[in-house]
Amino acid sequence: MGNPAAAIRVANTIATFKWIVIGLIVLAMFVVPAVVFFGVLEGEDLAPLAILLLAVAALVGGVLGSIIAWVLFGWFEQTLRMLAMVAGNTTTAAPALQPQQAYYR
Repeated sequence: MGNPAAAIRVANTIATFKWIVIGLIVLAMFVVPAVVFFGVLEGEDLAPLAILLLAVAALVGGVLGSIIAWVLFGWFEQTLRMLAMVAGNTTTAAPALQPQQAYYR
């Protein structure tokens, strides 16, 4: 059979990757409006409404992206952990099958 310990290590790697992706999404959620805002201060001519809409879009996109990453990678991680648990619980040899007895009346 397989090696449940190796599958658990892969699940831990998926969990770490999930947090890295969520962190990058949250970082981008704050960096994108800041870059636009400071770009406006340097002479770009954008309306304040456009800056506000971009900030709201970055916030909503960051929240949705974080939720999608959380669910998708969490699903992969949990499925792999459950499969490793099943593999670990089924590694013992199956008992010998007993022949079926026929019951007649």
